[in-house]
Amino acid sequence: MMPLVPENYDRRIALSQEEKDALAEIARLSPTAHISPAYRPVAHVLSRFARPLYDCYALRRDDADGFSRFLRYMYGAMARTETPFWAWTQEEWLAALASAPAATGPTMRVWSGELVSMRLVAYLLCGRIVAGGRFSSTELARTVFGRERVTTECDRVAAVLFGLDGEGYAGGSDQRRGLSAVVAFGMLVQRSPSIDDFSRDTLRTARGLLSANQRPIMRQVARALVRLDILRDEDLAHLTDAPLPPRWLRDHPDVAPAWLTWARSYVTQTPGWPEKRRDSTFHHLLVVGRWLAAYHPAVTSPEEWDEALAEKYVTWTCSALCGQLASAQERHTLHRGLPLRPSSITLRLFALRCFFKDLQKRSYISDGVPRKVRFA
Repeated sequence: MMPLVPENYDRRIALSQEEKDALAEIARLSPTAHISPAYRPVAHVLSRFARPLYDCYALRRDDADGFSRFLRYMYGAMARTETPFWAWTQEEWLAALASAPAATGPTMRVWSGELVSMRLVAYLLCGRIVAGGRFSSTELARTVFGRERVTTECDRVAAVLFGLDGEGYAGGSDQRRGLSAVVAFGMLVQRSPSIDDFSRDTLRTARGLLSANQRPIMRQVARALVRLDILRDEDLAHLTDAPLPPRWLRDHPDVAPAWLTWARSYVTQTPGWPEKRRDSTFHHLLVVGRWLAAYHPAVTSPEEWDEALAEKYVTWTCSALCGQLASAQERHTLHRGLPLRPSSITLRLFALRCFFKDLQKRSYISDGVPRKVRFA
């Protein structure tokens, strides 16, 4: 049984004009102003939101100041979207999490509990697993199902996998944390803390939310569930992706054909590169191609670039978010919605700089003709 039942609350998905006015008034207040009904009568208008938000917050902590910060932020987000949190899309939840004070900066420690509370609201009241940003599936599952129960179920899987009595996998603290995170994802998808309730579909859905580094652990979890007679051997085949061709051999309809042709020629004809560099460079050039399609669709080829356009791309990259302009297959990243790290910004710009530099220095076969790029 879930700790909160959505049907116990007023879940109308439209804001009344009175509610919109109240949210706008609170959004204009200073950060230190009280927003409780005792100090702000207009807050009574928003009681249908305050009650479920408090109930979610109270599952983890009883802190009046923290709840006030949390409530103020949620009210502000609803004012910006002009929509109750009940009706937020996955994208709107990700945007709300990404722009919270805890996402970056010195307030992260103060706000970390509020981020968990936002995800509790999304999960318990809206039926959504919002896995972007600083997401801990283990923390969320422990709050929803209880720390002891989650630990017990994770230990059942660990006993099958780790050590000489299991399948021999290393069972250090990092491996156990990784295992717990994946099992917790399964619990959240199944909406049950019992691994006996897991099915093939549970793991397939959970696997789609995992990062690339976590997906091999899901395979281990599935093997353990077979050993525990919860899954069958034939279920394992449904949890393994068919090998994908190299990124540059796949279709990318969201990138202009001319840009795609040059990018493919560059990564396949530059000598001495290991496949990992070819893959990462092509990925960065795809992002550039999607950026062109989204913001400068008239530019479709490297020859059409100039200094002003390059400056615009640098500016955009320095403020871009993880997962922005990513393909559908890449949007599972757990850091989605957070600002790019400085190292990621550097790698993106370095790849584009080398691309333009090399296209001017040596000939690449593009559309069957060896040629260099010459800028006006």
